[in-house]
Amino acid sequence: MLDLSSAFEQADYDQVIKLYTGAFLQGVANRNWCYELEEWVYSTRENTAEKLRSAYLQLAQRSTALGDYAHAARLAEQAYHVPY
Repeated sequence: MLDLSSAFEQADYDQVIKLYTGAFLQGVANRNWCYELEEWVYSTRENTAEKLRSAYLQLAQRSTALGDYAHAARLAEQAYHVPY
């Protein structure tokens, strides 16, 4: 079974979208985090969101190449709405 990073490295973009469950550590309290930990969490969150965004856009390009422009537009819109 692939994890999110492995799926992205293998260009299995459908699997990337399936595996993504939300922003990294969203909702975890950070009251006592040191600066370095907080930066790591936010950096990881942004990196993960960027991978998801890229997966959506790769799938949109594939749909465009197949002539499925409506599906490509939906995928591009989903890429636009990926939260950090």
